[in-house]
Amino acid sequence: VYSKKISLKQWYQRRVRGRKACWAKRDAYFDCLDRNNNNSELCAEEKTGYYDTCPKSWVKHFNKLHMQSRYKAGIQKLKDLQGGDMSLSLAQEEANLSQQSGPKK
Repeated sequence: VYSKKISLKQWYQRRVRGRKACWAKRDAYFDCLDRNNNNSELCAEEKTGYYDTCPKSWVKHFNKLHMQSRYKAGIQKLKDLQGGDMSLSLAQEEANLSQQSGPKK
């Protein structure tokens, strides 16, 4: 809480600086995770800066978006490796699993 009154322009400028600082810390942290195969222990400094700079609700939202992005990239990579037909590979995988587990009793 500010004891001194500030103008609307000053208030807005502070908010803009805060958002930009948060986004920069978020980007640094996620870049570090991407470089280090999602190992957050190797990105402790970036993580601290990110969590300390951004509001908790933003951190939760950004983390969720980042994980969705990584998941989608992984699915696309699997599709590319399988030639685009995931349904066939899933059916083959199910068949392999049922053969490995033996006959049902």
